[in-house]
Amino acid sequence: MNFEFFIAWRYLFSKKKQRFVSFITFVSALGIAIGVTALIVALSLINGFQKDIRDRLFQTSYHIMVLKSFSKTFTDYKDIEKKIKNTKGVILETPVLYKNVLISYGSNTSGGIIKGMPMDKIKKEWKDFLIDGKFVKSDKRLVYLGIGVSENIGVETGDSVKVFFPSFKLSPFGPLPSSKKFKIGGIIKSGLYEFDSVSILTDIKTLQHILNLKDDISYIGIKVKKIFEVEKIKKELEKKLGGSFMIVTWKELNKPLFSALKLEKTVMFFTIALIVFVAALNIIATLILLVIEKVKDIGILTSLGATPENIRRIFFYQGATIGVIGSIAGVILGFIIILIGNGFQLIKVPQEVYHIGYVRFYPEIKDILIIFFSSLTITFLTTLYPSKKAAEIEPAEALREE
Repeated sequence: MNFEFFIAWRYLFSKKKQRFVSFITFVSALGIAIGVTALIVALSLINGFQKDIRDRLFQTSYHIMVLKSFSKTFTDYKDIEKKIKNTKGVILETPVLYKNVLISYGSNTSGGIIKGMPMDKIKKEWKDFLIDGKFVKSDKRLVYLGIGVSENIGVETGDSVKVFFPSFKLSPFGPLPSSKKFKIGGIIKSGLYEFDSVSILTDIKTLQHILNLKDDISYIGIKVKKIFEVEKIKKELEKKLGGSFMIVTWKELNKPLFSALKLEKTVMFFTIALIVFVAALNIIATLILLVIEKVKDIGILTSLGATPENIRRIFFYQGATIGVIGSIAGVILGFIIILIGNGFQLIKVPQEVYHIGYVRFYPEIKDILIIFFSSLTITFLTTLYPSKKAAEIEPAEALREE
């Protein structure tokens, strides 16, 4: 330990004759710790919310969608599906045909979206969310309802429902919407309100037959191995499929949501960082008090051979020590709060609004490092002025003060 740091440590934590200065030192370190803790907890909360929302969305939606440009449906998708399947990074490709419909049971009616998909794909994608019934390939018309749809019309697995399609047939009473009867094969609960409240799944061949579409689909849904590589995969697909297809990624579909979350995270970082800055200003007051109190000591040290650089380092080390202690304590306290918050699920939110029951804290190493080093930088900068003033004190004037 060099003598500058040894003296700085004694000045900060010596109990003799400077209890008030020691108290100010404690308050300064505590302020920095609270600021760092608040930043870690707040950013971890936003990270957890963003990750939970993203995970929920990906459970019920595709990472990439391939649509025909200027057309609601398209045929001859088998070759396209094969090209997609052979693209590096793709783990699932599903042809989907969908229509807006009404579903009724007795006097109860609810709006919904019926999606036709190959039954093997339905089973693969939704088996973990099927809470009642089972996925079977059958000649009978089967539908699988989101739990919100089933609760709206009051049905269970095995009941028969009537589905009204947006096409009309003539009758003695004028044009009436066409309808078909379906049997409920099961109930799905994804946990995502927007899916559970409107979705109706059925075999794609059944839906194509009802709509008099030979082999038409609305789009091909794609899931990839690494969700943040969708832009790279999109470019590869554009080369393979040509300009007649429109390729949309999850980033484009959910851009407003994730842009808002990113902006909120940035604003919160700079807002709470002001707490650290204000706490760091206390270090200036602490060091100035120490300089005033230690004028005689500065004169003695200088007369014994200490250079202005040595004096500057002594007071710089004092401020740096406060900053390091406060920053480390803030990181530790932040992790303790995160562990308690996750363990007891403290942050509850309305599931029908946010799609999740509670928000997890999800600290990212990158954020922690940015917070820690930002805190140290702020505290180091606040030590420059007091340490410079201490180094400028003339030894003769310092000794004359006594």
